[in-house]
Amino acid sequence: MHTDRTPRDTYSASVCKRWPALRPVAENLSLLGAALLVLLPALLGAYLIKRYAVNVIFWDEWELVRLLGPWDAGTWTFADLWAQHNEHRLLFPRLLTIALWHWTHLDTRAGMWATWVMLCLLAAMFYLLIAPRAADRTSALFWFLPISWLLFNWRQSETLLWGIVMAIPLMVLCVVCALYLLERSEGLDRYYCLAMLSAGVGTFSFANGLLIWPIGLVQIIGQRALSRTRCLKHPWVQMGVWSLVGVVVYMLYFRGYYKPGSHPSLLFFVQHPVAAMQYFLIYWGNPLVGLIGVKSDVQVAGGILLVISGYSIAVLLFGQPLSRAALPYFSCILFALLSGGMLVVARAGFGIEQAGAPHYITFSSLGLIGSFALVQLVESDSRRHMLQGMWVGLLLYGALTSYLHGGSAARERWAKMGELAFFLRSASCQPDDRLRQLYPLPDVVRALVPFLEQHHLNVFSGQLRIVCHLDNAMKPRDGKLDPATLAVHPGQTDYAVNLINNYPIGSVTALTMDSHHEPVLTLTGVAAASAGKFTVVGMLKK
Repeated sequence: MHTDRTPRDTYSASVCKRWPALRPVAENLSLLGAALLVLLPALLGAYLIKRYAVNVIFWDEWELVRLLGPWDAGTWTFADLWAQHNEHRLLFPRLLTIALWHWTHLDTRAGMWATWVMLCLLAAMFYLLIAPRAADRTSALFWFLPISWLLFNWRQSETLLWGIVMAIPLMVLCVVCALYLLERSEGLDRYYCLAMLSAGVGTFSFANGLLIWPIGLVQIIGQRALSRTRCLKHPWVQMGVWSLVGVVVYMLYFRGYYKPGSHPSLLFFVQHPVAAMQYFLIYWGNPLVGLIGVKSDVQVAGGILLVISGYSIAVLLFGQPLSRAALPYFSCILFALLSGGMLVVARAGFGIEQAGAPHYITFSSLGLIGSFALVQLVESDSRRHMLQGMWVGLLLYGALTSYLHGGSAARERWAKMGELAFFLRSASCQPDDRLRQLYPLPDVVRALVPFLEQHHLNVFSGQLRIVCHLDNAMKPRDGKLDPATLAVHPGQTDYAVNLINNYPIGSVTALTMDSHHEPVLTLTGVAAASAGKFTVVGMLKK
């Protein structure tokens, strides 16, 4: 029986005619979707800081507070900024931190936002490296997507929520900038000079920045060997100047250098090779597993990532001619490997658990990013798709699981920092064991608190000092406050509560708070006595 197919054919022809008109719309939607997915991790990182950041001076930050007195009095010297901290010369982080604190009344959250900005700049540098090799902007964004999620994952919440740790993102940013600028350099041009400047800033931001100079030299030599179509100008002069400046920087760095007395022997890795190997595997697997794994899990993850990285490199080295475009990625991998070696030598004696410190994730992430970016240059479609699938799956797994477990770590840190902020505001009546949670030397905290209070800095900016009257203190019984010890004062006193945990009360008659998030309840207001009004601050803790 004959069937009329005319309507179906007409519909198909209509769709075919409309598709050229709809194609730009579909491409724009795809580009917009890719851009939103790339930006989402940065926005989540900003949310983490906004939600869980606490303005309180903590541990290493007290070393910088010591500089503020001479800085304010105009008696500071360059030696104060140059002074060694552990193995590091923190010249530029100190300058940046002091400038931020000067503008923000020593608000430590400024350093956290500076860290976020540096991670954004670091992500932008990687995009600039990847984009020229992609077919179009949408393809470039999808290649960049796993890198963005890895850079801003919440497994490194300590990096985002501790202002002083900005030294590490600053140094890593300088490393990637130097490698990118060297890749663009054709001689002693402006890119070359900016690369040396970036290397210098990175060196005097964190000790691992010393690696920029030998790695940069290797990249310059590689560019000379692989440059076929375009000739480098004065390649030997370029190598010589880079080496000479590097030697000068090393001499300056190690002038007056000393090994930190409280650190383990540098030969620990020789005496305990198994522990050293475990330390390195945990360091390399930390971005993938981190908080959710026990030591053995992280070591297995580190081993898997090393094998896949090695296979990716082997495919590129032995399966096809090596391209100059691969050199910055090889340099990133080399930096991550050598940084792990430095940590093994300097820190393995503290215990293998120390390799899982969240702020080391930025180092090892650089190696994973370099290994993944190399896949973009694989010419074989089958191998490229296979490696791309493995890396995308692993990197996204590590990033996405970080939001499940990093959030709880951030909440715990937020509660702890909130309690420490109260200890600092009431430092005059806090015992040494509590002040040691702020800094190992409680006498240093006590000595610097009057300076902070006098200049309205940090927790004393816009808030009053909490005064504890120990002679009239109510004593708890069996760990709880006995209501029978509360005496009713004769007469009437006019009072008003203005703030609860710094939230304005206004006309609100009820306020609900989660004790897991806010374990300390601070009431601020005024009361009227015969001598006039005075401010009252009270504290309740669950």
